[in-house]
Amino acid sequence: RFHIYRISETHHVIMDCAAHLWEDVEISTSLLLNPEFCVSDWYAKRCEPVRGIPPRLRRCRQNREAMGDALGHHVAFLLNRERRFPRNHSTNRFSCERIETEGEVLYEIIDQELDMHLWTNEWFLCNEKLNITHWYARNLWKGYIRLQNVLLEREREWGDNHLQLL
Repeated sequence: RFHIYRISETHHVIMDCAAHLWEDVEISTSLLLNPEFCVSDWYAKRCEPVRGIPPRLRRCRQNREAMGDALGHHVAFLLNRERRFPRNHSTNRFSCERIETEGEVLYEIIDQELDMHLWTNEWFLCNEKLNITHWYARNLWKGYIRLQNVLLEREREWGDNHLQLL
């Protein structure tokens, strides 16, 4: 029913497909990135006067539920729906945790099948042109290459040590 799209660096628009006669509602991006924000209540308050909802019914319609970490949930959803990753056995393979540090918000993306952890900042994940599954696959490939190089180096060291013993 709802579509949310970005119109500038600082604002998004909420489009209600069920309300064809009313205008779309503009909302600050910072509100959408706040996990404690109650987007449903905010939207209802913005639309009540336009739609003519009586004041006595307005309070009943509020559910006072924070939306949670929408960005983290969306990243996990996109990665979990991809089926071409190696060892893809579970439907909830990926999780994405929000970590607030000194003035910066980071996200830890966890692949539970491979026990792989990647970290990135919030603004990187907000990039509309980012293809998160390709980004993850590229980082997974880089991890495999690094692991292969470490294993080859250790194999050479082991061989050198054994040849010295002879």
